[in-house]
Amino acid sequence: MIARPKRRRVSRVVYWFGGFMAIALIAGFAVGTLTFGGFGNSPRQTSATSVTPNAPVGVWFPLVEATLVTASSQPAVGDCVSSNLGTEGSPTALTSGVNTTICMSTSADGFALGDLAYILDVEWNTTAVVSTTFEVQVFFAVTPTTGDLVQTSYVQTSPTITSPEIALYALDVTQAGDHGVTGFTVIVTQL
Repeated sequence: MIARPKRRRVSRVVYWFGGFMAIALIAGFAVGTLTFGGFGNSPRQTSATSVTPNAPVGVWFPLVEATLVTASSQPAVGDCVSSNLGTEGSPTALTSGVNTTICMSTSADGFALGDLAYILDVEWNTTAVVSTTFEVQVFFAVTPTTGDLVQTSYVQTSPTITSPEIALYALDVTQAGDHGVTGFTVIVTQL
């Protein structure tokens, strides 16, 4: 004959305690919901950032990417010795069918071979307003965050746009001692 172990009965006290704890937890969450519920009725401040102005007619953002600087890349080794952000009174001229590099960071020797650069294209196509100055504000959030960059530049479309004119915004991340870009914002305003 095989001896079976005695079945243990769970005491009613354990059931009562478990039920009480479940009610206490549910009540605790309900109190938390009620406590924070009042704040949920007011608009969240973050929702304001999701409303962005429309880009001017003919402006498009076709590309944002990381690239390594080489002799044939754009920007290439030695580019961006000086800034060409332009001013409202003297904007950087764009040319039909040409990529114009706008240097968001500069170096006395230009960008170095193998540097990590982030580029962001802003394109004016054939429907854009000609011979007009545009203010372009670019924000790059980088890691580590101490190197975040905000730049304002001014560009002017050519008198005739037969093929897209591209302002290629370039940031040398390696040069600044950063590791990468975590986000960006671009605002283009027709002046």
